[in-house]
Amino acid sequence: QVKAYRQVDRPAVQVVKHWIPNTIETDRNGMTEVIDERTLFEVYYPPFQAAVDAGVSAVMCSYNLIKCTTGLCSTGSAYACANDDILNKHLKKTMGFKGIVMTDWDATHC
Repeated sequence: QVKAYRQVDRPAVQVVKHWIPNTIETDRNGMTEVIDERTLFEVYYPPFQAAVDAGVSAVMCSYNLIKCTTGLCSTGSAYACANDDILNKHLKKTMGFKGIVMTDWDATHC
């Protein structure tokens, strides 16, 4: 069971990271994770869903490119911090996350 800490007048921001899937550090800025929606929901999302259910404040996205191949996915290959499939369709709409999404160091790729 996960519990977010919210018992002070001005609680610190709780951040879970790295938002999905971040399985290898080698060439993390250029690698594309190709993954189906079922695997995301069964393998990668459960710990994040527990954090969302506990009221976590923020999710930090990873560096890599992600291509989700089935289900609600239609974006194609996009960086984790700009991927409509995993951020909006999955994290916010399906999982119910209401907090902020933040990038890790240089993960915006602007």
